[in-house]
Amino acid sequence: MVCTVSPLIFSQSPPDGLSERDLGGKAWNLFRLQGAGFPVPPWCVLTARVFDEAVAGHRACIARILADIDFTDQSAIDGASCLIKELVLRAEINREIGLELETALERMPGDSSLFSVRSSVVGEDSAEHSFAGQMDSYLNVPAAHVMDTVRRVWMSAFSSRVLVYRHRTGLTLTEVSTAVIIQAMVQAAASGVLFTRELDSRADQCVICAGFGLGEGVVTDQVETDTYRIGWRSDNISKHGSIKTFRVVLDPIAGHGTVTEAIPEELGIRQVLTDSQVHGLRDVGVEVERRLGAPQDIEWAFDARGNLLLLQARPIVFTARRAAGAAFRIWDNSNVVEGYPGMTLPLTFTFVREGYERAFAQFARKRVLAFPPFNSPLNARLHIFKNMIGLLDGRVYYNLLNWYEMLSFFPGFQRHKESWDRMIGIKHRIEFPQTTLPLFYRVWAAWITAWKLLTVRCTARRFFEHFGTVYQCFSGRDLAGADEHSIGTARDPIQHGVISAVEEILYQLEDGVFG
Repeated sequence: MVCTVSPLIFSQSPPDGLSERDLGGKAWNLFRLQGAGFPVPPWCVLTARVFDEAVAGHRACIARILADIDFTDQSAIDGASCLIKELVLRAEINREIGLELETALERMPGDSSLFSVRSSVVGEDSAEHSFAGQMDSYLNVPAAHVMDTVRRVWMSAFSSRVLVYRHRTGLTLTEVSTAVIIQAMVQAAASGVLFTRELDSRADQCVICAGFGLGEGVVTDQVETDTYRIGWRSDNISKHGSIKTFRVVLDPIAGHGTVTEAIPEELGIRQVLTDSQVHGLRDVGVEVERRLGAPQDIEWAFDARGNLLLLQARPIVFTARRAAGAAFRIWDNSNVVEGYPGMTLPLTFTFVREGYERAFAQFARKRVLAFPPFNSPLNARLHIFKNMIGLLDGRVYYNLLNWYEMLSFFPGFQRHKESWDRMIGIKHRIEFPQTTLPLFYRVWAAWITAWKLLTVRCTARRFFEHFGTVYQCFSGRDLAGADEHSIGTARDPIQHGVISAVEEILYQLEDGVFG
């Protein structure tokens, strides 16, 4: 209906003989949604066959570049990605394909002259591999720019993050293939994502995340959102709202693309969705899961007239279930990456990890957790200091729950935790309880906190004096050509000097953030 009878461009329902290998996971799921009668905006797909033919002459070169990648070296990954993207940019596309696509867009139902252009990678959006957020998508693209945008989507199939994802999950690197979906734009009044199950428990409860404007703002965390939870067989809605200040919309000046604009105050304090809309989304989500046969992650939008449209759906890729009562960790490098960019080698990490352990353990004991003369509650928690940070795939991460456990001893923990989260860039709230302490311990902690706040200038002066002494002592030593024994001999005094200096600045940091 949308496209002419072409071996390359398809719409409504796939002709006989086509498979998910031709259309990619995302387009295949769209055909299933549309075939089941769900409301999907008009669209067509440029099949993976077009991509395969365009890059066929470069496959051997691409394979050689991929074979030489050192996945422990980020610069090597980035370099290989750039080389492959350049080859894709030079790939020739049959002129007739462009003409057929132009005809398809002209015949697209509806009144939209702007389109979204998204990938549909072969193997994408399956029950094992979601590729969510890995590929580039483009919104509000004029018809005249769609073909050039298709190339940009193709190029993103070889971005650094996609190459790393494929390497880590064991997917083939040399047989990458992608179709491209071109869909009529919906200038959404509200949009978001719907999970048909709770992600942790897999309970029969829908989780809806909603924001004003286009869904790009929601899925990329550019805008504030409201979260709704509603059971499959209950009309009770659990709401977690926020003050909305921004939304992503069509760029009104350029007439294409997107901009982030401020929301009027009277709109920002409102819930994004009405109860009726939440109930309607729940009902649609449950039916989508039933028809597609698996729990679904659905992107949706309400247009200016309040009509609900489904933009895409993919199976939820659940993490492995934890045994009841099993411990878990949350790793985050939003802030620590500034201190340790790129790859970190084990020798550096060992030095840093021990530094964190010794500095923070000493800091805590001298700060508010010593509680003399009584037995310290900290004695049962010393394990938290051994794992303040972790090394995952060559990169340093904070072990967040251990940080929260340490901070939970301090007075006003929940308020301090919010300051900490803002400082290191955590956008999603993580619940963690305040440690309950007897009255004496709370009074002692409050007194020490007040004393350190009053003496913060003196603490800062001592830090600079001490650090200057340590720096002068070790800055002149040339360890570049030193043997293993010499490095080992120098390591302990350097670490001791640095840690004692860092301990001083921790006082200053804590008072600045929590005072």
